[in-house]
Amino acid sequence: MAVSNSQDHSGFSQNYHFVFNTLNQNPSQASRYLNYQYSTFDRHTQLATAYKNLSRNEKDNLVRFFKRHQGSDRPLQKAQFSLYNTKVQTALPPFRKAKSILEQLSQRQITIDRAGYLLNSLVSSCNKLSSLVNIIQEITQFTPNTHWDVRLINKLLHKALEFEDLDPCDFNGIFTAITNLRSNFEARTCTLLLQLARLNANILDANKLLFGNEFNDSLIRQWGVKLNISICNAFIAVCAQTENFELAWSLFSGHEVLIKPKSGVTPDTITCLALLKLCSTTGHFYEAKALVLGDMQREKKTPSLMSVWGVKPNIKIYSTFIGVCAQTKNFELAWSLVDGDEAVMKKDPTLTPDAVTCINLLTLCDKTQNFEAAKLLFLGTEDDVSLMKQWHLEPNTAICNAFIGVCAQTGNFEDAWSLVDGNKAIMKPSTKLAPNALTCTNLLKLCGNTRHFTEANELFFIKESLMTKWNVSRNTAICNAFIGVCAQSGNFEDAWSLVNGAKAILKYGTNLAPDVITCVNLLKLCSETQRFTEASALVLGAGSMMNSWRIEADVVIYSAFIDVCTQTGNFKPAWSLVYGDKAIMKPGSPLAPNATTCINLLALCVATKHFDEAKKLFPTKEGDLGLLSLWGVKPNIKLFCAYIEMCTQAGDFESAWSLVLGDRAVVKPDSIIAPDAVACLNLLTLCAKTKHFAEAKELLFGNGEEPSLMNSWGVEPRTAIYNAYIYVCSQTGNFDEAWSLVCGSPPILKPDTALAANNITCTNLLTLCKETNRFSKAKELFLSNQNAPSLIKQWGIDPNLANCCAFMSVCEKIGDFESAWSLVNGGNAYLQPGSKLTPDTATFINLLVICGQFGRFPEAEKLFLETGSLMQQWGIEPSDDICSAFIDVCAKTGNFDSAKNDLPKMLKKYDFPLSPMLYSQLTILEEDKFPSMIETGIRQGLFLPSMGLQGNTLNLHRNKIFRTTFESGAHIRGVSLDFAKLLFSYLTENKGHIITSIVTGYHGYGILKEGMVSHLKEKYGLNCIERKSDSGTIVLIKAS
Repeated sequence: MAVSNSQDHSGFSQNYHFVFNTLNQNPSQASRYLNYQYSTFDRHTQLATAYKNLSRNEKDNLVRFFKRHQGSDRPLQKAQFSLYNTKVQTALPPFRKAKSILEQLSQRQITIDRAGYLLNSLVSSCNKLSSLVNIIQEITQFTPNTHWDVRLINKLLHKALEFEDLDPCDFNGIFTAITNLRSNFEARTCTLLLQLARLNANILDANKLLFGNEFNDSLIRQWGVKLNISICNAFIAVCAQTENFELAWSLFSGHEVLIKPKSGVTPDTITCLALLKLCSTTGHFYEAKALVLGDMQREKKTPSLMSVWGVKPNIKIYSTFIGVCAQTKNFELAWSLVDGDEAVMKKDPTLTPDAVTCINLLTLCDKTQNFEAAKLLFLGTEDDVSLMKQWHLEPNTAICNAFIGVCAQTGNFEDAWSLVDGNKAIMKPSTKLAPNALTCTNLLKLCGNTRHFTEANELFFIKESLMTKWNVSRNTAICNAFIGVCAQSGNFEDAWSLVNGAKAILKYGTNLAPDVITCVNLLKLCSETQRFTEASALVLGAGSMMNSWRIEADVVIYSAFIDVCTQTGNFKPAWSLVYGDKAIMKPGSPLAPNATTCINLLALCVATKHFDEAKKLFPTKEGDLGLLSLWGVKPNIKLFCAYIEMCTQAGDFESAWSLVLGDRAVVKPDSIIAPDAVACLNLLTLCAKTKHFAEAKELLFGNGEEPSLMNSWGVEPRTAIYNAYIYVCSQTGNFDEAWSLVCGSPPILKPDTALAANNITCTNLLTLCKETNRFSKAKELFLSNQNAPSLIKQWGIDPNLANCCAFMSVCEKIGDFESAWSLVNGGNAYLQPGSKLTPDTATFINLLVICGQFGRFPEAEKLFLETGSLMQQWGIEPSDDICSAFIDVCAKTGNFDSAKNDLPKMLKKYDFPLSPMLYSQLTILEEDKFPSMIETGIRQGLFLPSMGLQGNTLNLHRNKIFRTTFESGAHIRGVSLDFAKLLFSYLTENKGHIITSIVTGYHGYGILKEGMVSHLKEKYGLNCIERKSDSGTIVLIKAS
């Protein structure tokens, strides 16, 4: 008789008591049962059910308790049970348990059904994909010829699919291992296998299952599984994941059509949704349109595939189609579905838009930069309530976030910010529209794009931030977005403090661990703020910050680092990543260079004038493969265009043109690099820079014997290309060739045609007139008179500011101030107050420059100083650049007092402070007063006391001399050359400092550097050499 033990086991479940009491009737059989061996308890279903529901600790206790008594036929004493209950057993890892089960099966200690049941339970307990993979490996290796119940196979697949958030490569090998098992595979298994292939992003496995290859039949045929629509839908999903459009589309539109209406494989709603996702990921808009809408506009009307298949449209399908339109930037068609008299989704009540439709429409507006449509959808207008209200839809946080995203892309700060801050804010904490992490991320992007850096700080950085008030915790994505804002604003310190220093919050091993995007955004920050040292610390070497964060090196990261090197003029560190014995980015490795890397390398070579290295990318001589071939990078048209731009900068016509014509030509129709309109524009720019008119003409018009290159490439002519050709003519002195395009018999650029002249045509024609001294033609083009209207009026073109500036440039060259001023005050006053065309800052500066050029101080006063000045009438606010242009006028006309006295008075009226840059310009008006003005500037806090002197080095960067804040990138610009010359004299002659080197920087096209080298040689007899480690620093050496 068994001994009652309930009083000693109060800490265990009722199931535990039932199992123990049942097994205690025959302890020797209990041990066999617990070790999955044949026993008298095998058919006890209630026991099996209760045992399955035990915890791991309860099962371990039973195993330990009965192990000591395997040979006993009598029930065990409760005292012995209490002893074992106090011990703890470490659980075996899953693969060892699987191995134990399989060993028992091979020794025939348990049945195949029992083994399957136990393995099924073991699989259910896996919480890691690696554990599941180990179990699958044990099954495939230990029992290669065992025929398993398909339920176990399906269980293995179901479990693998639970880990869908992992990286695709984590699923490598699972498909092959499972398909190598023996079982009665069924249609459901095939669907699960294809879902696994989708997670693995493995089209080869999916193809093997559905189609097979030339050597082997498909798996479904080998297994005798009948094809059904679920299998096809799963296969389409794999194609969408791997961007294999043609393969999926061939299922119902090819030689071997598998999906047919009224067959065993009839398309359904899921098929349509899967195909639309495929079209979205692969950019196939027209196929998506054929699927959902057909084409009812042409003479031969084509019904939609859905109607042919008998699939009834629903809101989910239409919403997904709008998503395709968003990805392919087809605004008009998508919007016509919801708004307008013929809107399909307005007529059919079953197609009333829902929240997903709204989000997809807002994504469409985001992609196509259409703020007005987004506003009509979400906010409405003065005349119309919002579309959402018409559809009786309440906004939710996701929709609000999508609208903020549109505002971020289109630069509409107020409409987005008002949702979260102010009297009309609708997104408030503890409501249905509570802001969340994505809200904050989108708001930060908005702040960055609209340059509202104060609001970004209020949102994220300050102690009582909006995020704190909203109870939104920081996450890595939000931190990354803030770093992006800092990159746009040049705010290095705040961003860097997130990852480095005592207050760093982005740390490895925490909830705020840095990721790849963190690194990329930090590198953008370093690029914008010229911080090469910090970028190197982030990326390079075993002790890099990336390594300390356990972030794997990534091609995107290294490409961003190359951009930092481009901005800071550091060629060698970037080039060594891809070339040389210590190259990290090698072909055949995960860090192999790609097309983007190569484009960035070309930009690096241009910025640092390493043109010879750039030419190594493409083959330049017979037998030379070029680095692209060695790296296995397929050249594309973007890469080709970048190479053409490099050749343009280098003035190397032959290297570029050899890729177009000749034995080494890589640009051919029907090739990987099929030329397009952009390529033609780049080639014309090259011809203009290198003055190769004949080749430009051959590109566009042919050479008389052969058709034009554009014709042979199948590139349609367009106005932009003819505009570029006109510019070539301006640079090569071919007036008649260009003028005939607009005034020939007949002209090619005609009004009201696809090749109508536009504003850019006019600008380039004016440049042509300037370069070829055809002033009468410029006036004929731009100025009307009593006898005839101007050509631009005849062409129906309204002049823009670029046209006006171009015409002023012509006037400046020939010395005709009156014609230029007539744009402001006269019969052709396109720029007079009250006209359609209001000058911007750049145009206003041009007017001041012309006044200075012709010594016309009264007109400059009328523009700038007088009460009721043109600047006031045009609503232009003063800026450093405008004031600088006015000071130049004063300098050229000898009106020093006006610059020193009238300018500061005028700025006070605007509450515009006199900046250090402007003050520095005033200091050079009168050379003898420079020292006293510098000392005054230091006392007034305009200049730093060091004035750029660091030991024996003079640093001419603005941030080393001026005490002020700078816009993004402005801090690394140099001071003016005239100021630098006088500053050197002041520091050496007045202050007695010895200067042995000067930092001029890389920017400003070398004007400051070359100017100082020449000045020091002429005035002080000093030779200058470039510092080897820093091309932006010159070392001073006394001439021998």
